[in-house]
Amino acid sequence: MISGLLTAYTTSVYAIRCNGRVNLVKYVAKRLIRLLPPIVLPILLMSLMPLLPNGGPVYNSSTTRMRDNCAQNWWKNLLFISNLLDPNDTCNIFGNEI
Repeated sequence: MISGLLTAYTTSVYAIRCNGRVNLVKYVAKRLIRLLPPIVLPILLMSLMPLLPNGGPVYNSSTTRMRDNCAQNWWKNLLFISNLLDPNDTCNIFGNEI
């Protein structure tokens, strides 16, 4: 709700600055450049997690599901459809907060 309001507000401000002519490709490209890095970073960290030393007896049981989800469903996060298809099998659980 709030993100939709914020998007509508920023789009209207952008449209006012451009005299009502919004370049949609440029607008979407700017949003992707701003939103993709915080989504890609956790996916990369989860894919590199098996290379890190184990942290204890609970480490493998707590991180196995997250690693498997990232290995199979990373593309859903990059397309911003992870919560639409299957919210339980998402790679970045905080992706809807970005």
